[in-house]
Amino acid sequence: MGGQGKTQVALEICSRAKRMKLFKGIFWIDATSRTTALKSFEAISRRILLPSQIPQQDAVVECVKEKLAEWSEPWLLVFDNYDNPDALFFSDCKPSGREGCVLITTRHVDVDDCAASDCAFELPPFSESEANALLLKLCQKEQTEENLISGKAIVKRLGCHPLAITQAVSAIVHSVSNPRFS
Repeated sequence: MGGQGKTQVALEICSRAKRMKLFKGIFWIDATSRTTALKSFEAISRRILLPSQIPQQDAVVECVKEKLAEWSEPWLLVFDNYDNPDALFFSDCKPSGREGCVLITTRHVDVDDCAASDCAFELPPFSESEANALLLKLCQKEQTEENLISGKAIVKRLGCHPLAITQAVSAIVHSVSNPRFS
């Protein structure tokens, strides 16, 4: 489901990997569409290739794949929002090489085939208590009985959906800090 936090989990993995210096390079592909993926590969090419090596648009994916396959140090390539495998074929975009790792975020169940069986996992929806804890944390409220009861009603209406909770809190904070918009 969209808004469950898949991208946030991927960002956290990248952040921790960067702090721990696990990879020579961490690269992000916006896999929402073929166009956004191509733009991401173009941006990567500008980071890892010399200006004279940057190819024409139609060859950029192959060129980046070849360069990453040559690396002797670990790299991570994140395909975020790979929700439409019909529009973007993962096998066409995935670099080879023994040093690379690939992370995919998706809502599409058939993408499990892209990963080893022990490497794919689902991000389950929040439980009511997790959703309520998020709401109270974002609102900077204590876990009093009154706040828990009020929070429970709110998160139920929002379907315990993390993105909906975050956006609702943001809207509330924005309207309180800008009363003319309330």
